[in-house]
Amino acid sequence: MNLVRAELFFLTQDMPQACLYLSHSKKEYLKMLQIKNCRPLILLNDIQEKEVSDTEEQEIWKQMEQICSSSKTASLFKSKAFKQWLLKKVPRTLKRIRQMQTLFSTYPITKTIYGSTLNRHGALVTSVAQSKQLFTVNIQHGLVGELGHLPLNADLHLVWGEADARYLESFGANRQQLHVCGPVFIRNYEAKHVPTEQNESSPKKMRVLVALQPLGRVFNRRMIQMIEKAASGVSEPLIIDYKLHPDQGKGKRYQSLLCSPFSKLIPHHKGNLQSLLSQADIIITHSSAVAYEGLLQNKAILFYGPPIPFYYLRGTPFFFQDSLCLQEVFAKALQRPQFLEELRSRCTLIDQGDPNRAKENIKEVLFK
Repeated sequence: MNLVRAELFFLTQDMPQACLYLSHSKKEYLKMLQIKNCRPLILLNDIQEKEVSDTEEQEIWKQMEQICSSSKTASLFKSKAFKQWLLKKVPRTLKRIRQMQTLFSTYPITKTIYGSTLNRHGALVTSVAQSKQLFTVNIQHGLVGELGHLPLNADLHLVWGEADARYLESFGANRQQLHVCGPVFIRNYEAKHVPTEQNESSPKKMRVLVALQPLGRVFNRRMIQMIEKAASGVSEPLIIDYKLHPDQGKGKRYQSLLCSPFSKLIPHHKGNLQSLLSQADIIITHSSAVAYEGLLQNKAILFYGPPIPFYYLRGTPFFFQDSLCLQEVFAKALQRPQFLEELRSRCTLIDQGDPNRAKENIKEVLFK
């Protein structure tokens, strides 16, 4: 058994049969069942926990208490709120560790591969594997960020570009453990094409793609309301596609916020993102990797929220925080087609990369 993987990623179809596929999500598990190459396939929640003595369990809690009370521990981690959070988190984490111990003792695993970006169990799989001196690989799945990528505990990180590598280096990653392969945007399954217009003979309307993220219901409601208000204030109707994140299901909680018949919510499993990107004139997001993909296609990108640094961009990204600012952008784009080019020229990717070569590059590294 060569590999264990924590999430579904693009190498699924091409891996040899001597692979173990691990899924933490029931939904992803059911999708993977439809792919014959995903065998054996294990659902994390179905794994039995390894038996641990009461003494070992008590020792862990004792060590946690010592860490929280140590003079070397930052005051933030001594707060009552943090300790309460820890009390809830640790039992669940210990359960996962015991399940991982069962997994690694059941299968003759020699290497692990997981996809980055807020991976719930990738770092845990890696930690358990490294405790057994097994080789671990992390493949960049989305834009690199502290929350999803730290700690850097893989033996090899396959990243999209030099900007991503430099970002990880700034947090202490060893350059010898970083390999630039290029960005990969291979979808898990074929999605139905989203039609652009009901009547193809009607005049082309300006189209906006909004990439939502799991940033909280209040945040997303405010963002949608602001965009809808801005769109209602211009002379011509805009087609606005709100692409939902997988965690947001069908987005029913946001449906009542749509004011225009030309605005619609598109669940993750319904809209083909590549089609939506190619149709869009403007892309709006907070910080989604959809912006990265849009820049590869030379689209005008607007970022919602206060200005923040994006390590992968050069130039001056456009940020907006109120509906009047966005309404002005919509109005100018409708009045002057060249305004979109002005938006496009504000910032560019530091690394263009070659998505068509990335899959081949990663395979070369993995099976060298």
